[in-house]
Amino acid sequence: MSNTAESGTFFFKTPKAPTVNSSSELQMLVLSDLSTTSGAIPKLVQEAQRGGKYSAILHTGNIAVNMSTDGGKNADKYFTRLEPAFARVPYMTAPGEAEIEDDLYTHYLHRLSMPQSEWPITLDRMWYSVDIGPVHLISYSTDVFYTSEGKYASVQHDWLIKDLKVANENREKVPWVVAFGHEPMYCSYEDPDLACNKKTSLVKTGLEDIFYHYGADIILQSYGKAYERSFPMYKNVAVADNYTNPLAPVLIVNGGATTWQEEYNFTKSAPGWVAKRITNFTEPSYGRLRIFNSTVAKYEQVAFEDGSVLDTFSIFQEKHGQFSTESLSPNITAEINQEILDAGGKPGVLNIDEIGHTDIKSKITEMLKGDNKTRLIIGVSAGSFIIAVLVIICIVRRVRRRRRVTRRWEQMDINYGKKFYSKAPDKDEDNDFEIDMSEGTEPTRKLLEADD
Repeated sequence: MSNTAESGTFFFKTPKAPTVNSSSELQMLVLSDLSTTSGAIPKLVQEAQRGGKYSAILHTGNIAVNMSTDGGKNADKYFTRLEPAFARVPYMTAPGEAEIEDDLYTHYLHRLSMPQSEWPITLDRMWYSVDIGPVHLISYSTDVFYTSEGKYASVQHDWLIKDLKVANENREKVPWVVAFGHEPMYCSYEDPDLACNKKTSLVKTGLEDIFYHYGADIILQSYGKAYERSFPMYKNVAVADNYTNPLAPVLIVNGGATTWQEEYNFTKSAPGWVAKRITNFTEPSYGRLRIFNSTVAKYEQVAFEDGSVLDTFSIFQEKHGQFSTESLSPNITAEINQEILDAGGKPGVLNIDEIGHTDIKSKITEMLKGDNKTRLIIGVSAGSFIIAVLVIICIVRRVRRRRRVTRRWEQMDINYGKKFYSKAPDKDEDNDFEIDMSEGTEPTRKLLEADD
């Protein structure tokens, strides 16, 4: 209900519960960087209302661009304009930089309600997952690597690993894993302010190994100024030039739904992992992800202006599950290992340890594989630690010997016939003790001053 009028009752139909070998079909709209004034909104509303065609609208961040403008009135206008769409199709979001608002996310936390989240949404849980038909859908945050001093990145890291472990155990019923967030891991757009076109980034380091190891099929992202589709890829390397039984995730950078003024374009040759790329300077667009069954998915990028399909491709995956470089050809594996080395990493070492539950023994073992200098440092450190512990033990024992024995109150009862105090256990026979009697009653004072 708004401040001026009651909207009425809205409803939508949820997909059927997944079953083994389910043949249920679903379709989702994918969009990003949608401003309140975008001319694409009427087309989007019309598309969303097409006879219950869509099971969800996935928004990969930068909502209303942005919601806090004009004291939040911009967000009011945004949701009012899109109400006919959101009232019929579940609106699923992931936060982008436009939602940050000085690390507060005030409008994002209070205006939206997502699965598995409290309301208002909290900063330590701006991510969630939900099963929609044959799809395990994951919304994650890329802002956690840059906001709140990064303290929530480890929380999302642990949650994501646990969530994907459970999802993999259920892939017979829910085969597809689709994840969506804002900042891309990879892009070829030449804006120097972007991190996705560089060799390393916090988002790559924090997410790529997790999604690869646990077998995410499709990852949806956006930076708003272009559409880019990858071949199945890992560590900047395309592991195949087709989508038949891919051995790595397929990354899609969804072109923005609003036309932005662009300073950069695709002037250099595309990297080997790029299958298709389109700037959105003249073609603001949205995506349609269609899951036919457990093995076939289709993606289309559609122009808002005339509804023409700008790009389309299909994925055929007969065996969903974890990916591993052991399944790749030796030359592809060698190329991946070289990329890892160039980025300062170690081949075969994945960033998937659960923070806070790391196996310290395995970490030390890994360090011992280094040179003699490393082993010497570890040995000296361990010896110093043992000596420090022994010194502390000796000091504690010495202090205990010198402690005066005290008596403790055993029971407080007005019946003075009962035992009022006793010697502390395991002490010498020294019965001296001190007590502040300023507040005591006269009978109590007499009792305490009596001989044992």
